[in-house]
Amino acid sequence: MLPKRICDLGILKVFNRFKSQVSQLLRQISTPNVEEGVYLDLVPEGTQLIVETVNHRYLLEARDGCHALLSGHPELCPEPVCGKLYGSRSRTAAMMPGFIGPGLCLVLLHPSGRFIRTSHVREVRKVNSAH
Repeated sequence: MLPKRICDLGILKVFNRFKSQVSQLLRQISTPNVEEGVYLDLVPEGTQLIVETVNHRYLLEARDGCHALLSGHPELCPEPVCGKLYGSRSRTAAMMPGFIGPGLCLVLLHPSGRFIRTSHVREVRKVNSAH
């Protein structure tokens, strides 16, 4: 039987060999796909976006900056309400201010003062463009 230290060194060598591959994989998993998303403040005012999450389908109409008319939640916004998009985030990624993208959860401020965190976004589609 090998001494405990030698066994520990063997495990450490195996771990170090795959450490960079695991780190790269984790970065890929936790990095949102920016190409498929949109920054709300860069969208022309009046543009409508459909944001499909795991649980609901929202309709956002861009307003000034990161404000939007939001509808699609049966309890919180069955009719359009003016809210503010703070951004999106995942469990491992930091907040991405003003961004809406697949794989992330939206963070919105409802006019009642309540923060809303949606389920993960599946898809973002432009319905129309104001310009």
